[in-house]
Amino acid sequence: MGTVHQTESDSRRVVQRVNSTIIFDIETIPDRLTEYNQAFPKSKKKAGIHAIISRVVAIGYDLGGYRKVIMGEEEEILKEFADLLNEHRTATLVGFNVKNFDVPLLQLRAAKYGIKLYLPDRRSQRICDLFDILGGKWQTDVSACSLSELHWFLYGAGKQSNGSDIAKMWEGGDLESIRAHCAEDIEITGRIYNDFRGTLW
Repeated sequence: MGTVHQTESDSRRVVQRVNSTIIFDIETIPDRLTEYNQAFPKSKKKAGIHAIISRVVAIGYDLGGYRKVIMGEEEEILKEFADLLNEHRTATLVGFNVKNFDVPLLQLRAAKYGIKLYLPDRRSQRICDLFDILGGKWQTDVSACSLSELHWFLYGAGKQSNGSDIAKMWEGGDLESIRAHCAEDIEITGRIYNDFRGTLW
């Protein structure tokens, strides 16, 4: 009898039968900023935040305890994430500020390469945005906060790094720190989601 080799894709499918939740986060850096400013000198769009002047350098996810941070060329990152979403089209997607940032940015960046992302509409029940649930949807200074601030509030400790550090890490060639930052965001988001799932929603 021959040996059966289990691929990474096979592992994800096994996990998906048990857990239909994908916790994810993306990391971005400014892209073509000089060209953009020359073309649109009066624009106030922020590099690293708006999709047309940002580039995805990492996507991290947790699928039922299987964690991975995808890095490399942007097109390849998006293709691999698209494959994951295609395999698990009914999964609930969990993140922090994903409705207003991650999802629309990913859709536009993927469209640039002709990649189909099976992401639900931002109003869908299949998207669980912790930023919205924990006060951000009100758009006031009373309860809206960053993931690091939220972690400090709930657990007494902030994060090791912030999203604003990613561009400097990239410029310095510190890819492992980007990977670690993304992994930390996934871990924190997952912890909050699992700890408060029965309390807040």
